[in-house]
Amino acid sequence: MLIVPSGNYHRLRPRGIYRSVSNGSLDSLLLAARTATPVITYNGADQSTVVYPSLLELSVKEGIGFTGDAVTLRLADPEGLFRLTWTLKAVVPLDLTIKTQNWNYPGEMLTRDFGTFTVTRCEISQNKGQGTVVSLYASSINPCTPGRLQKNSSGTNATTLQALAAAVAQANGLTLNYIAPINPTFSRVDQYDQSDYVFLQRLCKQNDFFMKVKNGGLWIQSMTQIEQQSPAGTIICPTPGNPGGINGVGGIIS
Repeated sequence: MLIVPSGNYHRLRPRGIYRSVSNGSLDSLLLAARTATPVITYNGADQSTVVYPSLLELSVKEGIGFTGDAVTLRLADPEGLFRLTWTLKAVVPLDLTIKTQNWNYPGEMLTRDFGTFTVTRCEISQNKGQGTVVSLYASSINPCTPGRLQKNSSGTNATTLQALAAAVAQANGLTLNYIAPINPTFSRVDQYDQSDYVFLQRLCKQNDFFMKVKNGGLWIQSMTQIEQQSPAGTIICPTPGNPGGINGVGGIIS
């Protein structure tokens, strides 16, 4: 299994196992094998054991700015296991956790909870060479929430960005997580024929902030805070005698 990070993009391909081995013994190969196992809850039921044998690709994209996080799940379905038994439609909840072992060093075990998503689109493709494939696309932003669909017009005097964000969060059943270092004030703001999310995103962009909807929360943070965060890791190119990899451990396939 392989997760390839590229910026904030993660892809899991269970068909290719990436190994980091210091010698040629089988024991070392098994101990050092890098594995990533998804835990998937679909429509309230844990489907991990059903999904894993049929998993072609699982990708997660963490959005910065008002794009939300996105999940793509592609499943081989030659016998109709998914298209005949699952409720393949939009607005179905999907929870994702990925467990990794030996990812950065032998013996390491990590669990990363990517949170709750809502299915926005389902596709079924049939190909003589590839067979039937079921693809699910999900977002951390519920496609049916009023904050996304309902357009409003209003005007507000003498207010702040945090106060406006609190009103949007309350109207959409979200918890406000305002962690920006400052709270801009407005003598007058107008919302004309815009959804709450588009309206709030416009104000955030004007102040170099970004907003994000994730796991039942509305997050507002400054881009400066993001830029000042320490790197999660460094991808080192291979050199003679050094396989490279994340922080110089594990090597690089491509």
